[in-house]
Amino acid sequence: MELLNKSFDGKNPNYKGHLASSSWTLCVGAGISFSLVPTWYDLTRNVVNDAFGWNCTSSEFDNIADATKWSLDSLLQGASNQLEITGSGKDAFYDLLEKHLYSDLMNQMGSSFLKNALAKGLSKPRNLNKDETLALVDFFDTNYSDSTLNQLAEVLSKAHDKDRLPLSIINFNADTLLHMLVEIKHIARNNNGGSWNQPAAQFVKSFRGVETSSRNVVPIHHCHGAISPKGSKGKKTNDSRQNLVFRESEYLEIAGNASTWAQTLCLYHAQNSKFLIIGHSLSDPNIRKWLAWSHQNNLKELSQLMPNQTGSNPAVSPRHIWIHLKPSDPKQQELMEISLLHIGVRICWINTWTDVESTLNNLLAL
Repeated sequence: MELLNKSFDGKNPNYKGHLASSSWTLCVGAGISFSLVPTWYDLTRNVVNDAFGWNCTSSEFDNIADATKWSLDSLLQGASNQLEITGSGKDAFYDLLEKHLYSDLMNQMGSSFLKNALAKGLSKPRNLNKDETLALVDFFDTNYSDSTLNQLAEVLSKAHDKDRLPLSIINFNADTLLHMLVEIKHIARNNNGGSWNQPAAQFVKSFRGVETSSRNVVPIHHCHGAISPKGSKGKKTNDSRQNLVFRESEYLEIAGNASTWAQTLCLYHAQNSKFLIIGHSLSDPNIRKWLAWSHQNNLKELSQLMPNQTGSNPAVSPRHIWIHLKPSDPKQQELMEISLLHIGVRICWINTWTDVESTLNNLLAL
C-alpha cells in the first residue's frame, strides 16, 4: 500500500470542509498557550531555582543543562527530589509548578479583582459573576487576540453554532486556560441583553478515566494532568495535580505501562477520528509511538477492505493533520513531510500563527 505525501497549505480552497463531515479530535500541546504561560524550559528553570534557592539566569541555566545533557523532565525531577529530602512536604513540588505556571499571567492582570477572577475562572469558570466574566473576556481580547489560544476559542464557538465541534479535545497542557476561555466567551456571547443567564456548557474538563461527561458536552481530556490556582483563600481546586506528567519518574512510568489512560485515550481517538494537532512539536516519543501503532492498524484494516488486485497498489493519504509553520528552506519542508508518513500524519502549512483561525475556518467550512 502506497503512502501519499498529501501535505497542504492551510488556506487551500480544495480543503474547505475537509473536517466538516467527519469525526475529528482536537489534540493540543503547550504551543497554544505560548506567551501566556512560560515555555517548558523557562518553567523548569524557575522551579529549579526556587527548589534549590538559586537565582540562575537563562545563560547560567543553559550552561548547567548543556553540561548534563539531561532532559528537562530529569532536571524537574532533581527539583522534586530536593524538595523531598529537605522535608518541604508532598505538595511542595505541585505548589511551585502552580506558582510559576501562572505567575507571569497573574502579574499582567494588574488589579486584584482581575487576579482573583482569573484564579477562580481557571478552576471553575461557571462560578464567575457577570463583571468577572466580562472583564476576563475583555482582557484576553485586548491583550491576546492573535494568540493561538484565543483563535481556538473563537473557532470552537463558531463550530458549536454549526454543529461541527470535535468529538473530544485531548490536552497535554498542565494549564486550564483553554477550558476557561471557551466557557467565558460562550457565556458572554449568549448574554447580550439585560439579564445574565448561563447557557448550557459546551465543554467540560476531564482529568481521569473514571470520569464521564454529560451527553452533548465535549470533554477536554487533560491526559497529563492539570493544575489550577488555589486562589487567595487556598481553597481546594478543580484539577488533577497529582497526575501531572512533568518529572522523569512520571515519564518512565508511562513508558513502562501498556495501559495508561493517556495511551488508551489517544489510541481510541486516533482509530475512530481524525486528529487535528496544534501546539505540539511531535517530538514526544510516546505520542509518536501511539500514532504509529494506530496508523499501522489503520493500514491493516484498509488492506482488508481493499484486497490486492493484479497490478494494483492502493494509495492512501495520512489520516491525521498537524498544523505547523511553513519553513523557508524547501529541503526542511520536504524532510518534515516525508518523516511523518509512518505515523499517519500530514502537515497543514501556515505562514504565521495568526493564520490558525482562518485555517480552521477553512477546514471546518465555518
